[in-house]
Parts: sequence; structure tokens; C-alpha cells
Amino acid sequence: MYRIDGQYFPCHSKSSQLAFFQSAVSTGASFKPLDISCISKKPTHSMHLVLGTHYDKVSDATLKEKEEILKSSMSSLQSYLKNCVIHHKKSIMYPVNTIAASEERAKYSEEICKAIWCHGSDASLEIKIPIRWFAFELSLPEQSIVLVKDALSIGERYGMNEEDTKQALRYFHNVSLMLYYPKVTNVIFIDSKPILEILSQLLALTYIDDYDALASILDKRLPLEVTNNLEDGIFNENIFEHLKSKSVVFSLPEFQMSDLIRLLLHLNIITKLEDEPKGHYFIPYALPSYNEPVSIKETNAKPLLIVWREEESEEILPAPTGLFPLTIVNLLNQKEYVAKISPSTPGYFKFRDAMSLKITITSKHTLHLINRYTHIEVYFTGPTQHCPLVRNLLKTAIDNSSDAMHLKHNYVNAFACPNNESCYCIINEDHHKVADCTVCGESPALSNDYWTWFNDAQGRDECNNGTQIKHDNDQPSDENILDKMPQLNDLVRLFDSYAAQFKLIGIALSVRVDDLLPCPEVTTNNLMQVFQRWIRRDKDVTWRTILRVCQDYPDHLGKAEAEVKQFLSSPTAHSLYDPLPDESKSTTRAHDHCFKFFPSKSHAFVFIASLILVLVAILILYLC
Repeated sequence: MYRIDGQYFPCHSKSSQLAFFQSAVSTGASFKPLDISCISKKPTHSMHLVLGTHYDKVSDATLKEKEEILKSSMSSLQSYLKNCVIHHKKSIMYPVNTIAASEERAKYSEEICKAIWCHGSDASLEIKIPIRWFAFELSLPEQSIVLVKDALSIGERYGMNEEDTKQALRYFHNVSLMLYYPKVTNVIFIDSKPILEILSQLLALTYIDDYDALASILDKRLPLEVTNNLEDGIFNENIFEHLKSKSVVFSLPEFQMSDLIRLLLHLNIITKLEDEPKGHYFIPYALPSYNEPVSIKETNAKPLLIVWREEESEEILPAPTGLFPLTIVNLLNQKEYVAKISPSTPGYFKFRDAMSLKITITSKHTLHLINRYTHIEVYFTGPTQHCPLVRNLLKTAIDNSSDAMHLKHNYVNAFACPNNESCYCIINEDHHKVADCTVCGESPALSNDYWTWFNDAQGRDECNNGTQIKHDNDQPSDENILDKMPQLNDLVRLFDSYAAQFKLIGIALSVRVDDLLPCPEVTTNNLMQVFQRWIRRDKDVTWRTILRVCQDYPDHLGKAEAEVKQFLSSPTAHSLYDPLPDESKSTTRAHDHCFKFFPSKSHAFVFIASLILVLVAILILYLC
């Protein structure tokens, strides 16, 4: 159902409400821990609230049946988890009439907030911020969109200079109290509803065909050609002029249609098209899902699978909701190789969850990506020697998309097990041509048409090209450690006494520090975040870099340099970072050692979880 102004209209989806719910909830297992400063009390556990969104439409008998099913499924939960579920009186479901009028819906929202507040103390977090920030936030106008210059004026009332106010705005953005994107717009979204509303109405044009429903969305009718193009994911900016929500979104002269387009491009919600007669922009979220089974003809390389799993238990998780379309946009936006949308012809896919891209390496080839929901399936029709390059392009796109949605990088490469349909052959990154099955007792022998995806890291096989490495027998053993990646716990332990220098260290490591508050009680937490961001950035993350930072600032970190060197010379450091016996490092013949090349990663940290999850929410709420 699609709801507009208290009325609801039918729309069609291949997924049930339960399937959407399960997909959205399972995505929560992939979220990163909160990366914000000034937390004085962390949550002890998560919290769950089950909303009976069609509560008003079911009979008492059906309601009782659903209640018993829920209680049965939760009976196996540990006791502390059972206490994390909010009850409505004696019911496990909290009733909400989602098609109620605005006033009644506001009442429901208030009741839900009270329930969460009363029962969620252990699942909440507390932050300690300067009192002037708190007063500043309370003084912002009660309107959806505020000019940055007006916010700066309010900050001046509380003795905050321009940088102080901008730091406060960045912090409130990071904790989701507002949306603040200074690189692309001069306004702040105190309430994100106008952005959500206009995106919702844009997508609704592709889901509904009821005349009354369209009349509730549109100020003036759209030509059929424009609607058809949008269903193909393509549009021009003037489509927003037809939507009723434009009056709120474009209420300020400083934020107009071009600003909205620039914001959506910045967030990788849309991408710009070149030489496309149908329109200037592409939004994959507007595409339909595939309803018929999709399959690919045999290619020279077996399909690569991208699989998500829980880090500790290694339980297989569904592909995170909303990640697939964002990954497509990131692939189209990457600059290394030209990638374009394939034509809407047989043999190619153009769906929200299955996409064919034309990618030019030495010549044009096709990359097929299919979201099977349990995993993403990857096919490449070009020469097999390009498969490693394609894999690395895809990895960068998924990494960037994961960072944007604030997701962990908890995915692995895999193949479909040839012996068991319910089993994955997970690639063992530590051993050449080894795949560990998730179900089968033994790892299968996989042919070369599987391993062609990994020919850039072939280990011993690379000896055939004659490349050699000679290890100098006179090289001090400490030197072997300098190019190893430090572990976070070692970095924090060694630099804890110098935590007050977290900004200096962060600037030297080229990571963002302007959102970290200079509160004495959280300097260690800030230092930890600096090192976490540096490690995630994955550029020159070595002990050698750490020593160079200390040497660049001897007045502040001179003693730290001596302590780091002492640690690197210790048996503990050698056991952790250089466990090979000394004799294995001596000079050997050329055929005993070979050169390995591992491509570096390139991460673009663009935090857009709020709007990506909004698009997911639109699908969940309006397609059910």
C-alpha cells in the first residue's frame, strides 16, 4: 500500500512486508559502532520495537495468532534480550494506525517516543557537550530549513565564533539531529522531512498509477513520456516543478532546484548522464525490481559472489538493504574506467536489484550484477585477465557505499559450492587457491575458471614471470616490522599518555579531527577515533608512518618515538608482527621467493546513511 494524506492506494511488490522487515533488521548487524565524540554513557544493548502497522485491519483472531507466533519465536532468546523488547500493555506488538489523519498520527508518534524513552534507558547513550552548544541548538528556529548565516548569528549570541558554530553543526549532523552539508549547500535541514517527502513523491510516480493518488502528489500532470523515462531511472531536474512538496523544499531562495540536484549528486543518490536524450540524471532507486528469474549465459569466468557475514559467529547475513543501488552509482561515478548503463534490450538487466553495466577497459565489456538478497552475484563477459581489475573496482565501490551507509566491511568473496546449493565456498585470503565451505565438511577442488578472479595475487605462481625478492641477511629484524600495519590496541596503549595531542596526531596522519571536541575527559576516546579513521583510510598505515609523525613533532612526541621504538624491538612485537623464524629471512635462491602485488584501496568517506536509509524506509513503508 502507498499512503497519501490518510488515504491508501494499492501498489505491487514481489517482496512481502515481512521480507522487507527482515532485510532491514538484518542490515542492523552490519552497522558500525557509533563514531562520535563526547559520549559519557554508552548503550549496553540494542532495543526492539515491533510496530503493528496494519493493526487496525486485522481480526482479533489473526492478531492473537500473530502474537503467539512472535512469542514462540522469541522464547529462545536469552533473558536479557527479552527485556529489550518494548511491550504495549500485555501485547508484544505496539498498535499503530498508519492511515490515520495527521493529528492522530502525531499522537501515535508521541506515544511511541514516550514508550521508547521509558523502556530504553539501557539502550540509550548520553553525550556531554558544551552548554552553549545545547543552548544554541534549542535557539534554532522551529522550521525545516535554516540558512547557515542565520545559524552563525545565533551562535554569536552565545559567544561562539564562526568555527565554533560550524563545529557544533557538524557534531549535530553526526548525531543525526540535523543535516548539514557545507560543501554543497548554504542551508541546514533541521527537519529532514522536506527532503524525504520530495524523494518519496518522486519515487511514488513509478509505483502508483491511481489517478487520485497521482493528484495528491502532483501540482500539474506530467507527460507520459516523462513518467516512462523515470520508470527507466532517467529524469530531468524540471520534474521537481510538478511535485507538491516543492513549496516546502524550495521555500528559501538560497535552496532551489539546482541546489537539490547538487546535494543528491554529492550523496551519490543520483548520477549525471552524458549524451542521454531521455534525461540528464539517473536514479537506480526508481527502477522496478526483477520479478522473473534472471540468469546469465555461461561466461569464461565462474560468477564471483559477494557474501556478508557476522564477524564473530561468521553467520551468513543478507546483503545490506539499500547497498546495491548505491554501489551501482559509485561504479558509474568512478574515474578509472568508463562505465555506462547498458541498453534496455534482451540480455541486459536494468532493475533496482539487477544491473548490467558497459565498462571500457581495453574495449567495451559487460559487467552483470545481481542482488540475490542472500548475496550479490557478479558476472564479467570480458577477457579473464581483466577479472582481478573488475573485482578491485567493485570492492572500492562496495567499500565507499558501506562507508556512506556507516556499515562495516564485513563482506567476503565467495563462490557457489558445486556440491551443495545452500553452501558458500568462502575465499581464504591467507592461502592461495583455498576456499572454505560454510556447510560441507571438505573444501572442494575448484577449477581455474573460478580462480581467474584472483590472478593478481597468485603467490608462488608469479615466480614464472622471473620477478625476485632478495632478503638482506644483514637487515635488522626490526626493519621487517616497520612496514606492517599497527593494531589499534597497540597504538592506543603507546599513545595514551599523549592523548591530549590527538588533533596534532590526526592532522599529521591526514584524517579528519575538526568534529572531535577538545574535552579533557574524552581525549583518549578522541585519540582512538583518530587511529580508527587512519586505519580505515588504509593509506600508508604502517609503523614507519607512526615513527615519522613522532619525528616531525619532536617537542610533542619525542618521548613517544622512543617508546614506540622500544616496543618494536621487544619480543612481544616480533611475535605479533614478524613471527617468521630468522632463518626464513636469509638470502635464498630466486625460485624460493616471489614478489606479491596487492592493489591498494581507495576510500572516499562520504557519510550519507541518513538519506540512503530514507530511501530504504520509503520502500518498506510505501510498498507494503
